[in-house]
Amino acid sequence: MEHPAIYIHVGLGRTGSTFLQYRVFPKFRGIRYIQRTRFRRAKKIIGRGGHDRYLVSGEMDGKKLDMHMADFSRPYRHARPIIIFRRHDEWAASQFRRYIKNGHPWHFRDFFDVEQDRGFWKREQLFYFQNIVYLEKYFTYKPLVLFYDDLKKDPRAFVKRIADYCGAELDTGRIDFAPKHASYSEKQLRAVYTLGKKTNLVKRKPFTSKTLNVIAQLWTNLKRYSIIYLARFMPVGWLSADPIFPAPEQLSAIREYYNEDWETCVAYAEKNNPDKPE
Repeated sequence: MEHPAIYIHVGLGRTGSTFLQYRVFPKFRGIRYIQRTRFRRAKKIIGRGGHDRYLVSGEMDGKKLDMHMADFSRPYRHARPIIIFRRHDEWAASQFRRYIKNGHPWHFRDFFDVEQDRGFWKREQLFYFQNIVYLEKYFTYKPLVLFYDDLKKDPRAFVKRIADYCGAELDTGRIDFAPKHASYSEKQLRAVYTLGKKTNLVKRKPFTSKTLNVIAQLWTNLKRYSIIYLARFMPVGWLSADPIFPAPEQLSAIREYYNEDWETCVAYAEKNNPDKPE
């Protein structure tokens, strides 16, 4: 029995994954798309058959990537993985803003400390090539390695490349390339940081009851997004002036520290990415 063609997008956070998963991949024709909310059921969906091509998308990195790909590859070693990388300094800064938005009252160094490795994220978590090693370990095909910079420079060409690789048809004129919403401003994030030091704004599961945990998380979300909305009307003097965001020299140090890893990934893509669609 011939296997269906399977493509699996390993959606690292802050690399355009949400844009691809909700605006682009659903527009692919000639392929069954299984999006990230159904990732855990993907093997069963594929196992039921009915299609000769599947595109699966998830959101994972590091140890989660290793764990999920080990599991997914058991019946589907012939799947073709797709992964997207973003410059290390940009990725760390973007991830930090997400953590601030989610209520963590941190300085950037609390989140990531490239010099002494005392931050929440450890230096080993930002080495990208290890992700490629994981994918090569579990799958027969080498991963298609793409870069966030190319998505930003020419999004139409970028998404067309993925469609061609997957053997899918795509009319890029049907895709909404407009930003869904502007990034949260530093003032909004600073407001969350300021109030996050005084009250818990981080989603938690403090109860044994699933229902109570859902209610608690909804209440936390309501508080955070109310602060984000009201921040535009708050006087700057009300907000903490702590130097929470990464300074240019911190970002430069991160880029320099991981430059060899970045160049290794670029060289891998140049050597192994197919010149023609699959």
